[in-house]
Amino acid sequence: MTTIFARASLVVALISLIALPAFPVGYEKGVSLSGKHAGTSNAATSAVEGAEGLFFNPAGLGRMSGDNDFSVNLSGISLSAESPLVGEQRSSNEFATPFAIWYAQKMDDTITWGAGVSVQGGLKADIGEIQLNPALTAFSPKFATSLAVFEVTLGGSYNITDEFSVGIGYRISYATAEYSYGAAFASAGPSLTQVAIDLKSLTGLDFAGARLGAQYRTDDWGMGLLIRTPVKFTLEGEAEGKAENTLAPGSGTTVPLTKEDDLKVKSSLPTLISLGFNYDGVQDNRFHLQLDWYNYSVNEELEIEGTMTFGGSNVLSNITQKSKDSTAVRVGYEYLGFSMPIRAGFVYATQVSNKGYATPVSEPPGDGMGFSLGSSYELSESHMLHFGADYAQNNAKVEASDVPADSSTATGDYDGTSYSVHVGYQTSF
Repeated sequence: MTTIFARASLVVALISLIALPAFPVGYEKGVSLSGKHAGTSNAATSAVEGAEGLFFNPAGLGRMSGDNDFSVNLSGISLSAESPLVGEQRSSNEFATPFAIWYAQKMDDTITWGAGVSVQGGLKADIGEIQLNPALTAFSPKFATSLAVFEVTLGGSYNITDEFSVGIGYRISYATAEYSYGAAFASAGPSLTQVAIDLKSLTGLDFAGARLGAQYRTDDWGMGLLIRTPVKFTLEGEAEGKAENTLAPGSGTTVPLTKEDDLKVKSSLPTLISLGFNYDGVQDNRFHLQLDWYNYSVNEELEIEGTMTFGGSNVLSNITQKSKDSTAVRVGYEYLGFSMPIRAGFVYATQVSNKGYATPVSEPPGDGMGFSLGSSYELSESHMLHFGADYAQNNAKVEASDVPADSSTATGDYDGTSYSVHVGYQTSF
């Protein structure tokens, strides 16, 4: 049974950790957090000004009209996904509301500081209870995951010249998560066995994150560089489970598994390098181009430390991911000749999830793309309302030739779409 459990622990429904229902940019939402910059698909590394620089580029903190800048942003994201499981296409529909609150203050003409709190990532998917085999009737394992990543940021910028500035942001990240999944497999003789496992109350802190940025701006053009350092999470919690064996005494009944009270799950939100450009040389028009690189290949596997035994075997083991690095291209446009500017954007990102180890509750293993629109409305002097909307999709087909011998990934279509609205309030004084 040891060999069978080693294979079963890689069953298609096992879950990737730092995974945002993120269509299209890998494990992170392609367009997020900012009502203003959502309209240009977050192409903001070179052009961000004020408090929102804590997220997009801390070098932009000091480029604001007043001595103080305050920004509150809320997004509403409707997510739907469809993927194969137990011979059928299964769907999940969820709604998420990430938020951000940022503040920046000029100390003098060269130094600006800022602080904020935001939801930087997350995952929410619930496929429901699935009967894995008609012969197994005691229970139907639930397949669901919930993850939220919160961040507190303290940053500062320094204007070396009127055109050139640098900045840094220190990040404290907190993650909380829960996962439910199951597996069914053949054991000794004609017997069938299934297990259902719940990873519960997982929480973790990281104090080593940072954002480093630089901007060069003239009246006609600008460029920006952002480097986000990785966040390595160790989430601690507990694991509970149950099992059924068709040949065991009292077949069709539930047997509780050994509880693990000292569970540890490890993974990373990886390095991001972003290089952006904007051109303002045509009156009332601004053009944006941005290239982002995400180092997701560091996530070779999801590390799980803990023991939950059944039949002499540990059903908790590392989960192979073999994620891929992703490159995202963002193109944005703004027309500033109206009292309410017009913004539009497009983003295309290469796949992160590996087709050979795809799961129904993480990012579909394909390239993604998204479109966005946005504008702003002046409520009164120094008070602005920004808003935007975006649509994103990620679709992939997994063939039998994509799945290696050590994986139980199901073949078929993996599809994801999201519809989002973003609203932000900004005041400078």
